[in-house]
Amino acid sequence: MPLLLKIGAAASHTLRSTTRQLLVRDFCGLPVLELSDGSSEGITTVEVGEVDESKAEFQALVELEVELYRQEGFSVPDIITEDQWKELLTKTSRKGRRKYLAFFIFLYVRDSTINQFYHSRLISAMIHGQPLVLDLDFDAVMSSRERQNCAYQLQMLFGENRVHPDPYNLIFCNAGPESDTVRRLSRYIPVINRPEFPLTITGESYLDRFPKDKLVYLTPHCREEMTTYDHDAVYIVGGIVDTGENEPVTLAKAKREGIRMQKLPLDRYLEWGDWQYALRHVPRRKLRPALTQEDMEAMLRKRMGLEKGKRSPNRTDYAPHMR
Repeated sequence: MPLLLKIGAAASHTLRSTTRQLLVRDFCGLPVLELSDGSSEGITTVEVGEVDESKAEFQALVELEVELYRQEGFSVPDIITEDQWKELLTKTSRKGRRKYLAFFIFLYVRDSTINQFYHSRLISAMIHGQPLVLDLDFDAVMSSRERQNCAYQLQMLFGENRVHPDPYNLIFCNAGPESDTVRRLSRYIPVINRPEFPLTITGESYLDRFPKDKLVYLTPHCREEMTTYDHDAVYIVGGIVDTGENEPVTLAKAKREGIRMQKLPLDRYLEWGDWQYALRHVPRRKLRPALTQEDMEAMLRKRMGLEKGKRSPNRTDYAPHMR
C-alpha cells in the first residue's frame, strides 16, 4: 500500500476509535490532555468537544505520519523537541514536512564554512602552535619531475596538518619568488599567495627567524636518533624529493650551518617487511642478481652485433653492395 494511503487509513482508524487513547500535545496552543472514553489514575479526561477538533485531527495525522516514516525506514530524527514539533505543524504539505524532517538528519554545511573552521585552527597555530619548518632550498639538486612531486607532497602535508586537532605552525623557508617548487605548489593551492591564507612562505632562512640552539634538522643520514620529542624545539624538514642517488644533501647543509641533527626512529616503529617472504610467489628465474659492469658491456656488444664478427644491420661504416 502506498505510504500516503497508509497515513490516511491509520488516521481515520485512530480518530474514529472511541476506545483507543490518543495523547494530544500542546503544540497548537491546546492543553495537554488525553482523549479517552474513560478516566485513569493521574490522567484528566477531557471531552473532544472542548478543543479545536480540526487542530487536534491535523496534529494526530502528523504524529501518525512521522511514526509511519520511522516504520518505513525513512530518515526521521529519534528525538523531536517541542519547538521542532511546533515548526513541523506549520507545514501544510506532506512534502514540506518530509523536507523539514530530513533537515535535522542531513544538515548541509558549505565548503566555505568547513574551510573557515580549519583555517581558524591554523591561525591559532600561527600564534600559539609549535613551528615546523620546511626547507625549500633544494630546487637546484632536483629534477623537474622531482620538484613536481615535492610540490604535491607539500600540499598533502598542508591538508593533513590543517585537519589535525592540534596543527603545526607550518613555515616554508628559503622559498623566494623564483622558487620553482613554490610555483608548482600554487597550482595545487591557487589561493596560497593571498595575504589572508594561513601559511607562512618566506625567502628568509630559518637562521634569521629562530634561535640557533632551538633548531633541529631532521635528516635520515645522521647517526643520532630521536628518542624524545622536544615541544620547545623548532624541527626542520628538508623539502626535497631524491629518487636518484639519494645523496645526503640535508646532512651536508646542517653540518655547514652548525645545526643539531636527528633522524626519526622509523626502523624502530615501522616494519619494513621481509623481501624474501614478500617475493615467495615470484618464480626464481625472475629473481636474478643485479648486473655487473662486465655483464652490461657484454649485453651492449651483443645488441650491437659486435660479437663473433657480426655486423649490425644499422651500421653505415661500410660501403653498400654495388649492382
